[in-house]
Amino acid sequence: MNGYSGDHSYLWLTRLYSLTGFVFAAALVLLFLIPYSSIFGGAAAFNRFMLRMDAVPMIGWALALFVLLPLIFHAAMGVLMIYGCQINVVSYGYYRNWMYALQRLAGLVLIPFVAYHVYSAWLVPAVSGRPLTAAAFYARLASPWMKAFYVAGVTCAAFYVGNGLAQAARSWGLAASRRSRGAFVIAGWIVTILLAAWGLKIVFSF
Repeated sequence: MNGYSGDHSYLWLTRLYSLTGFVFAAALVLLFLIPYSSIFGGAAAFNRFMLRMDAVPMIGWALALFVLLPLIFHAAMGVLMIYGCQINVVSYGYYRNWMYALQRLAGLVLIPFVAYHVYSAWLVPAVSGRPLTAAAFYARLASPWMKAFYVAGVTCAAFYVGNGLAQAARSWGLAASRRSRGAFVIAGWIVTILLAAWGLKIVFSF
């Protein structure tokens, strides 16, 4: 009975882990790609967009409750899964094994990237009372190392979301047949390429 209960609890934890992965996907699009795309209209357009976002009532609490807490849970579960899993791409170099290993690796890169971006782009402006400006982001990405850090972070985020879509479809039983699994793999790569191209265009616009 205890063994069954433990397995059942772990199943629900992994399902919750999968669901909070969609929170990360939504946060990537709604809190980075869409707002930061305003830089395409110039520094003034970016500053106006940031001011409007800062003026949204209770946005700080909403971000903490509906974004930060789920992402902290997702990161913690991801680290535990890496600790307990066996990466076997050397012995079994199948596509699925490689994607699983690369997903875990991308997640490890994303933890410091997301933590730094949330701290510098959201927490510091919230505490100081001064919204993030285009000039501040220009200055940050003027460093080649910081630019490379954002390029790696955005690319890993795009892959994490796209490949995560294919893995989630399999784990939730949406891709039961070989044909449907192949369709989700293709869809995942399309999502990865689109998000990466969008994100990298933003990074190189600063």
